[in-house]
This record gives sequence, structure tokens and C-alpha cells, in this order.
Amino acid sequence: MDQRLAYFFKRLSGQRPVLDFERDSDDTLELAPTRTIMRPAGIMLPGQVERARYAMPSTTLEFQKSVACGGPVVVPPTRVHTLRRARIEKASIYVSGKRKPLTGMGILKEVGQTRKADLRAIPRGLLVSTRQGLTYFGDWLFENNSRVLLAEELGEQPVSMIRTPPYAHGAHYDQQLQLNYRKIERAVFSELLVVEDWGHHQEKAARYRVLRDRARKSKGRDQGHDVFVVRGRSGQARHLLNEEACIRWARERNFSIIDPTKMTVAELLHELRDARCVAGVEGSGLLHGLLAMAPEGFLLAIVAADRFVVGSKEYADVIDIPVALVVADKGDLNGFEVNIEELNATYELALAAV
Repeated sequence: MDQRLAYFFKRLSGQRPVLDFERDSDDTLELAPTRTIMRPAGIMLPGQVERARYAMPSTTLEFQKSVACGGPVVVPPTRVHTLRRARIEKASIYVSGKRKPLTGMGILKEVGQTRKADLRAIPRGLLVSTRQGLTYFGDWLFENNSRVLLAEELGEQPVSMIRTPPYAHGAHYDQQLQLNYRKIERAVFSELLVVEDWGHHQEKAARYRVLRDRARKSKGRDQGHDVFVVRGRSGQARHLLNEEACIRWARERNFSIIDPTKMTVAELLHELRDARCVAGVEGSGLLHGLLAMAPEGFLLAIVAADRFVVGSKEYADVIDIPVALVVADKGDLNGFEVNIEELNATYELALAAV
């Protein structure tokens, strides 16, 4: 029986057929046990974290504050679960009539988008897609792509769900980072391996560094320079109302100004390679920089008080790149402003610290 029909029948009978990787797996391999790591504190002026008002639905304000402030972090074990007779439909996994969607796509839309695609049969593969990576470019760039390297380490074939629409820079990063994985829209697997690996730790850091090494192979335009990344209206709702004032501030300090939405991957890496400081609104723009900047450099993130999320710091922390934070508490979700004097003071503080 089609896994989706089995899922429908279970729903009609009043069941909640939710696929649980740990409970429904046929085999589990533990790659690393629970461990505790120390997260460094962000470089900040006094009182910055206290300004934070809201995070976003996929996280909590308490957790994001803990990322900013640093301290001990308990990292859960890393496990690989084997699901036999599994099926992938768009961004959902089915096993025995149970479903695990990795995005918020409803099943009717899922069926509509995949009904014309071929159903492929694959003996065995390791899924590199994650919920965060299918939603946010920065998580795809580091988290999903590091799992491609993990699959290679384990001698498994990496397979990826197809995001709609695709990330604009995705295909070119695949080439630059030498990533070979199979993109799947619909497939049945004799064995599908899924990775349970939450948080950031030294095993992941080693793979992040491999990605950085590959990104940094080409020659950059300079060394030890500073770069300001324009965000504009791209990505999630983090509109910096006084971005032009920030750009003027940056130009006065000899920053180069880049807009990732108007650049190729080759152009981005040329500008960002060996940068000392990569500054801009917290988000994917900074993660372009993290991939190519100098190992002794630092990130300078402008964070909205009403969307207080510091995900780039989680990636930077484990590869020993400091992160400076300035919280913009003027405005709301429709737009916010950063205090230019505080931006400058935070930049100077970070320069002194590193």
C-alpha cells in the first residue's frame, strides 16, 4: 500500500501517526555521547541582552539569550537511525503509514507538487536535509552541507530533499564546496539513514572547517579588510530602517559594501576571503562571511530586539571566531534602527578584544 494512503487511513481511524525517528527506527548507531562544551560570551556593551524582547516561533528568547551570554552547554548525543522501507515525498518522510514533515507543507499541497515526479527506488542513503536547513539559507550552508561530509565519512550516499524555491546561491556553493549528493523529490528506500544531531560541537566544527577550507581556496581581493553586508529586504523580516546611515558609517571606516542578492558566489568569496570584520544584520549575510573570512577575524551582528536571534554565533563559536553583538531596540517587527554610536563603540570594543 502507498505510504500516504496508509497515513490517511490511520488519520481517518482517529490515530495520530507521527513518525518518531528513535522509536520507529530499526537500528541506531551512536556516533558521540552526551557532552558539555563551553560557549564564549558575545562581545557587547553593557545592557545589550536586557533589551531583547522577542525571539521567533522556532526558538525561545531564553535560549537565544544563553547563546549571546555564553556558558556551559549540554550537547545531546549524536545518533544515526536506520528506517527500513521508508519513503520521501517532497519534504516529508513516511514509514509504516507514519509521517514526519520537515516543513509546514500540508499533505494535499505535497501531493500536488509531487504527483508528476518519478518515484525512484534507492537501496540506501543518508538524509542530509534538516528542518532548519530547508527554511533558512545559513543553516543549509553549514548544517546541511556538513552532513554531506558526515555521509562521506560514514561511507554512505548523501541524499537531499529539494527545496522550493531553491536557494539562489545553492547550486554554485555545491560546486565551490565540492559537494556531491543526490537530490530527491520522491523516492522509496530499502534503508534511509537519518541523523539526530542537535547543537554544535567539535565533531561538527571539524566539518565546518573543511567547508571553510574549500570556500577559501580561491584568492581574495585583500587581507585584513572590513566588509559591511547589506541586507535590504531579503530573507526573514529584519528590515534595518537606517541601513544607509550604517553604510555611511562603514564607508568612513574603509569597509567595503556588498549586497549578496546582487552577487555570484565567486564574487562573494572574492570580497569576503580573509576579511577581518564582517558586519551587518544578523542572518544569512553574515554566514556568507563566516565561510570565507580570516580565522582571526570577527563578526559584528546587528540584532533586532523584537527578533532576537543570534544563530550565526552558534556556528562561529565552535570554530573560534568571536562575535560582537549590538541590539537595536528602536522600532518593531516592521523595521528597526541601530544606534550608530553604539555600533561604532561595539566595533571598537571588538577590535580591542581580538
